[in-house]
Amino acid sequence: MADIAVLDASVILLIIAPVKDSDPEDRRLRRERTLESLREYRKDKVHFVVPAPTIVEIAAGPSKNIDAMNKLLARLGGSHVEPLEDLSARAAGASLRKTLHARSEDERRDGVKFDALIAGIAHAMGARYVLTANARDFQKHLRELKSKVEVVQVDAAKTTGQLRIIDQTPKS
Repeated sequence: MADIAVLDASVILLIIAPVKDSDPEDRRLRRERTLESLREYRKDKVHFVVPAPTIVEIAAGPSKNIDAMNKLLARLGGSHVEPLEDLSARAAGASLRKTLHARSEDERRDGVKFDALIAGIAHAMGARYVLTANARDFQKHLRELKSKVEVVQVDAAKTTGQLRIIDQTPKS
């Protein structure tokens, strides 16, 4: 059976959202790294799964995001939408019970709750990876579950091995 990679909303939004004028070079590099990572996983026959909470998080934003997400997923060869089932809901709740109570009221942002739901789904379905542009919260949630799911920061610069051309600085 193929490995499963669960997609966080941050990955999809990083690819489909327009580049802002404030830092277009950084944003372009992060987008290119993300696309390269997805191509590598697809080449390795990894099956992409979009958890229902990822769709909720994207649908809560501008309506054009849903169309852009559908086009992106079609380019990736389609994907499976995974519902929030009893086992994944219980896993997410267990993670939130510990991680949210460790935070102050100001730190309890909605995105963390989506991340817990996505982590719970990834854990319950036995996914191999969670692909995200926000690894920190996923690592906390999956650690609380004692999960074997690997969290991958898809937009990070390559720090070991041969660097990709997209990570090299252009010469003046």
